[in-house]
Amino acid sequence: MTRPGKPICIQTEGSGIETFFQAGLEEEITCQDTAQFNLALIHTAVTNLTDTLSLLLPPGVSFLPGSLVPVANAPIGTPQLDTLNGRIELNWALPPGLDPFTLIAFQFQLGGFSGLPCGEEYFWLSAGIQSQAVCAASGDTCTIRVETGTEYLPFQIERPVLTIEGFQAVWQSGDTLHGTIVVANGTGIPAENVVVDIYLDTDGDGQGDTFLLSPIIPNISGLDSHSFTIPATLDQACDLLAVIDSTGQCLCSYDAFPVGQPIAYFEPVEVFGCSGEEVELAQCFPGWTAQWAPGGNLSCDTCCNTLFQVVNSSNDIQSYSLDLVLQDGHGCILEIPFQTHIRPEPGIAYADPSVCAGEALNFIAEPGIAFIWTGPGIDSVQQQGLTIFPESAGVYVLEMTDLDGCKGMDSAAVAVFPLPIADAGMDTVFCPGEVFQLQAYEGVGYQYFWSPSSVFFNAGLPDPLFSDPLEADYFLEVTDGNGCHSYDTIQVGFGQTPVLIVPGDTTICAGDSLLLQAFGNYSSLSWTPAGQVQCLNPPLCDSILIQPQATLQLGVTAINPDQCSAEDSLFITVADESVFALDTVFTCANEPVWVGDLWTAEAGLYCDTLVLASGCLQIHCTELMVGDTTTQAIQETICPGDSLALGGQWFFEPGLYPVSLSTSQGCDSLILLDLGWWELPAYSLLPADTTIFEGNSVSLAVLGQGVTYQWSPSDWLDCDTCAQALASPPESTLYNVWISDEHGCVQSLSSNITVRVDCDPGRVQIPNAFTPDGDGVNDTFGVLTAAGKEKVSEMQVWNRWGQLVFQSQDAQARWDGTFHKEVAPSDVYVYRMRVVCPNDGTEEVYVGEISLIR
Repeated sequence: MTRPGKPICIQTEGSGIETFFQAGLEEEITCQDTAQFNLALIHTAVTNLTDTLSLLLPPGVSFLPGSLVPVANAPIGTPQLDTLNGRIELNWALPPGLDPFTLIAFQFQLGGFSGLPCGEEYFWLSAGIQSQAVCAASGDTCTIRVETGTEYLPFQIERPVLTIEGFQAVWQSGDTLHGTIVVANGTGIPAENVVVDIYLDTDGDGQGDTFLLSPIIPNISGLDSHSFTIPATLDQACDLLAVIDSTGQCLCSYDAFPVGQPIAYFEPVEVFGCSGEEVELAQCFPGWTAQWAPGGNLSCDTCCNTLFQVVNSSNDIQSYSLDLVLQDGHGCILEIPFQTHIRPEPGIAYADPSVCAGEALNFIAEPGIAFIWTGPGIDSVQQQGLTIFPESAGVYVLEMTDLDGCKGMDSAAVAVFPLPIADAGMDTVFCPGEVFQLQAYEGVGYQYFWSPSSVFFNAGLPDPLFSDPLEADYFLEVTDGNGCHSYDTIQVGFGQTPVLIVPGDTTICAGDSLLLQAFGNYSSLSWTPAGQVQCLNPPLCDSILIQPQATLQLGVTAINPDQCSAEDSLFITVADESVFALDTVFTCANEPVWVGDLWTAEAGLYCDTLVLASGCLQIHCTELMVGDTTTQAIQETICPGDSLALGGQWFFEPGLYPVSLSTSQGCDSLILLDLGWWELPAYSLLPADTTIFEGNSVSLAVLGQGVTYQWSPSDWLDCDTCAQALASPPESTLYNVWISDEHGCVQSLSSNITVRVDCDPGRVQIPNAFTPDGDGVNDTFGVLTAAGKEKVSEMQVWNRWGQLVFQSQDAQARWDGTFHKEVAPSDVYVYRMRVVCPNDGTEEVYVGEISLIR
């Protein structure tokens, strides 16, 4: 040990010389061991042989011999190495004789960076010249080094920082476990060939006690997982510890992570069973307790060997997920998933639900090994497929055993429909002049088809019209509403009209007889009225004798072998001296007309005697009628806005109006119209216009006494003919009401109801925690009950590892705290919800955290 001496006072003058640097590492220091150092400087004076340059290196870093590369006026040779406080100092002599401000530049390699700890280190750079100084105490002179420039050059050693985010083990059997580790790299620096040490932590102190293996993860750039095989038994599974140590690795971190519980089984245990039968579920280990979840449909939910029983009433295999949670005496938990598949009860795979009378009925059972059919009309009962021809409706029962040995019973009720009535009518011959149309029996719900169809305008009608008359046999198909068919046939022919010639109209005197003869190609004739006719050549009767007592029209009908007919008639006028004919003539007053050969305007009966062409006498009389003109006053009252039509004119306003009319005989008359208005009552409608929220109602009331009321539109009103109506429109609606008074005058009022949708996506409330423990309270996560019409259009939930654990676009969806049908652990999760208003599309996006508490 020594004590410091007294300060030595050295006196010298400043040199006025400076050195400026530009220096540093070529690249950032991460995991590499060597790096290039670039150095450039300028000196403000001419360099001398005694001018020097020094670089103090970080601890453990050294110069790599032979690595110096000159750039401009570089020093020659290897630098002199000195040690200062455990650091190596590199010293160079500057090339002499360089002019002021001449660039000196070179580069070289340094090694040993991989041994530096993470964090900040530095280089110290200095330049100096040799100078003379005076010792103040003794007055002696000495040679000293005067610094002309220094530079502190810090740098960072940055390496990956890794954290273990998860460590899970899966047991399959024997002494082997499958491990999966999730590691996060919190920096942007890739970590390569990272060694993870797997230990047994037998005393639970978080430190490894027994080393097992060191899996290597090739590359970790973000959040990465790696799987490996662990040589350990199931009893050791819960003691596993994963460690990432920075020692010997390019890392800036240390982390240890115990294996997560429960220990998972490598895959679900698949079990199959029949509906309603007991299925054995078992996986037992000595000293381990058992708990099944969920516990329903089990004979024992705390036994490692239990029976599962459920009835599958569907047509498909129903799968049920159960978890067997086993726990040893040290708290180690093993979870074994079971997938139990219950086959449906076998039965009838296909059965015709209905058939038409006389058709085949088909049954097919599901594949199996044994079948027993029972029901009406069954002969062979022990087969998979069955075809029968039932006469009436019935129920058919099947007992069977399927290919998996599952037994079942099934039944099918079958309806048997009667056939429709197909009646095309009697065979017929159409005659000219008739409507060429068929007529089938018409039944409710029947469909028709005639063939050949090309000769009809529409062959799908029960009464089709011919478009192309063709003698043929026509077939009719009738289909009823049950799809049943019936058929019929009709023979159709087309005849010709017979030729019929009869005498023309004639006149005879009273008491005379008349012989008439008809001609043509007919097979029979008939005369009407038959009582007036005497047939001279029956049965043809085309020659007759008639003696009418009065004028008549004699009709005759001819029929040919096709049963086609022709008709004709003639008038026979019977005249005598007492025949009297009366005409009536009308004229207006003072307007004379000709009556026979008399020009007169005087009313009366005027007669004359005529000799007919037949020689018979006839008295002909004419009655002359004379009409008068009239004047009449009438009074009418109408509603304001209405009109009155009179004499081809329209009247709208009150007043006294003269109207000229003609009587039914054509004579002029005068109408004095006194037109008035009814006084209209005063009405009002409350409210005139209003606004309501969707789902609410408003009362509309007419003030004032009316007789009838009619609202339009009548939609969403409790009464559309009342003075007061309760309106509940789902959308904005303009209501009009027409009110009539005691005189039938109508007035209208209106009220515009604006319907607003009660919706604000920014006001919903979202909880920050929920407890999915099955107690019926706060078991799910989602928005609280919306105050209006707000809907959740999208909902997403992530765990801390960035996994999407829940997603839905169902407005009613809520998260029940499970992930892949398994219970999610207590933790803080991140959610994102999109809330919209369906009416206008406005939306609000909510992002936050939700705590799952168990």
